[in-house]
This record gives sequence, C-alpha cells and structure tokens, in this order.
Amino acid sequence: MPTVRYLEDVAHVVLSGKLDGEAKTSSMTLMRNGKRFHITVHAEDVQDSPFEQDWKAIVKESDQGMVPAVAWSRWDPQCDLIINQSMVTLKRLAPTQPHWKTLHNYLHMPSYNVKLALDPDSDVVGGQVLGGSVDEPGYNFQPIHVDSMKTSSGRLPLYKAEDLVVIDAGKDLVMKPCKTQHFLGFVKSGKSADTGEENNSSFTAINAYLQLHELAPINQTLTVQEFPRFWA
Repeated sequence: MPTVRYLEDVAHVVLSGKLDGEAKTSSMTLMRNGKRFHITVHAEDVQDSPFEQDWKAIVKESDQGMVPAVAWSRWDPQCDLIINQSMVTLKRLAPTQPHWKTLHNYLHMPSYNVKLALDPDSDVVGGQVLGGSVDEPGYNFQPIHVDSMKTSSGRLPLYKAEDLVVIDAGKDLVMKPCKTQHFLGFVKSGKSADTGEENNSSFTAINAYLQLHELAPINQTLTVQEFPRFWA
C-alpha cells in the first residue's frame, strides 16, 4: 500500500508493509532523502512501553476483520507512528540533503534494516540498526544485466546511469520516475561555418535545468573530436 507521509517537512515514501492482525509483528519499507529502510516491529521488543499500547491499538484486527477498507484506514496511522518512533535513527542515517538527481541514485540506494525496540536504559522505544548499508535499487526497480537486452540488430545505445538526469523526480513520489535525459541533452548540433565547431543552441536551456538542480553546467560549444560517441 504505497503512500507518502510528510513528517517534519520531509517526504517519507512508504513502498510496502504488512499488518498481521494479531498485534505480534508489523513491517514496512520506506525511502527518505535517498536512503531506503526496512523497519520491523515485534511485540516482544516493545513490551511494557507506551509505544506498545499505541501500536497494538492500530495493528490489532478489528471486529470487521482485515478487509481492505479497514486495513487501509489503519495504514497511514501506523506509518506515522513507526516513522516518528524511528525518527532519531532516520535523521542520523538519512539527513536532509540533495538526492535523486540521476538514474544512478535510484538504482544504487543505501539500504538499512532497522527494528524498533525498547532501550532498557532510557525506557524509550527507538530504531536499532540490524544491518546496512547495502546497495539496493529504489522503488523496487529490478535492473538486469545489459547483456540481457538484445535487439534484432544486436545494437543498443549504452549510457551511464550517472549521466542520465531524472526529469520527473518528485512529480509523483508514489510512482517511480519514468523520464530521463542525458545531461548533454542529445540535441542535434550544427557546425559553425567560421570555427568548424559543433554548436548546440539547446545548451542554454539545458544549463538552466542543471543549475536548478545544482548540477555542474556544461560548455556551450563541443567538438566532434571531444565527444565522438554522441555523433557515432
């Protein structure tokens, strides 16, 4: 049940999760500031805490059973409760900073396994890191090796993921991005009669976009010799 929860002015993109209906365990997978987290809650880890009562009140199966409408009505409150209870850990591992600029950022996302547990010293339930970070794709992307991509001609253009700027990032955080553009734009160029250099009239617009997203600008003029692969 994907959803986006804005807590402390930060988007937490919840990709999936599970309620068991017996108040024994729950889990969710979310993304925050370009990092991915798998958070689990087990009843024995939060026993005799104020959090336990709030959590059980949400996840325990109601008299209406686990029908979709009932489960959905409890999903957002559960997300908010668990995210807020994990906030100290989430802030430490995923502070607010620029992220998700290129396709590479989506395909290679630092991921952590976290569980909520009672700290016996402070008597407060918080996030404990069980593992990470490991490299995982965001939005449940499933990259395949380039050798698996075959065409009738046997040729496909190859571009580095870090060179592909995501141009619909943030448009709909529930959905994975679908539009990318090479940072050079791949706009057909013309040759100057005076200098013999390749001039691209679209570079001004491309540079404006790159500056908006805090990326390094590119030169207004490129030569075929400098970037032969673009005109191959």
